[in-house]
Amino acid sequence: MEKRVEELEQRLSARTRDLAEQKDELHALTESLRSTNREKEELLHKLQRQAFEDGLTGLYNRRYLDTSRLGLEVSRAERYKRDLAIVMAEVDDFRAIVDRFLHMVGDDILRVMASILRAQCRSIDTIARYDGETFLLCFPETSRQNAVAVCEKIRLAVESYDWERLEPGLKVTVSFGVAAAPPGYGVDVLIAAADEKLYEAKHSGHNRVCA
Repeated sequence: MEKRVEELEQRLSARTRDLAEQKDELHALTESLRSTNREKEELLHKLQRQAFEDGLTGLYNRRYLDTSRLGLEVSRAERYKRDLAIVMAEVDDFRAIVDRFLHMVGDDILRVMASILRAQCRSIDTIARYDGETFLLCFPETSRQNAVAVCEKIRLAVESYDWERLEPGLKVTVSFGVAAAPPGYGVDVLIAAADEKLYEAKHSGHNRVCA
């Protein structure tokens, strides 16, 4: 009888060890899966960021604007009857600057421009490199008058920046076209309106804000 009890105890002890080992293996597998999922999420986030990020300036790119952001902001402004302003900003005489100081300096100018735009805009604003030396800014809950005031601050920040730290003799200015969004305006109409005002600014002397 005692031998039988001893055998049962040994079997129970062995079974307990097996269960403990299985538990440890299951825990290790769970942690491995969690780590794999985290790596997968980080990779997807990185790929998404790369798809929507301008490689030179780190700003959003045009793909990001076209696929989601602008349409969402315009729809939200219309739904809640909120102000919205779209701004097109362009470095003045950029081609001539590149011809004189070469493309590396041109790239540096765009990077500094991106830094100035970030410093002057709010976290809720959208800043994107639209095309070449052209940037698009989206200001939610911002009237035309307030958008003009912000652009004037940015214009002065660009004009007063010590550009000669990049290259002796270098001076950079920027022109702005501002369009506000009354109810019913679509994204394409707003961009076209801002672009028209930018054209007006550039052909009436540069280094100014037109709205």
